[in-house]
Amino acid sequence: ILLREGCKKILVADSLSLLKKMHRTQMKGILVDEENICESCLSPILPSDAAKPFSAVVFHCRHMFHKECLPMTSMNSPVQFCNICSAKHRGPGSAMLEMKK
Repeated sequence: ILLREGCKKILVADSLSLLKKMHRTQMKGILVDEENICESCLSPILPSDAAKPFSAVVFHCRHMFHKECLPMTSMNSPVQFCNICSAKHRGPGSAMLEMKK
């Protein structure tokens, strides 16, 4: 019983530590500049004409794609996956960047 309780304390502490680390990581800003490229088409993420509207998806893994370069997902599912590492992009509050002028 003592071993089980000790293991449980370790698991709780590890879970809390990992949750805090994930929260810190997700709160960090992601710089998008003219050097970033779409991981799918290898074109620059930002258009050369600053007045031109564009849409980009930036995952928490820092991989970036033009919105139109990602495969279409089901209308019922707001979840998209990074084509490179399978990281998830989920609905509101996630790393969707849309610039319109």
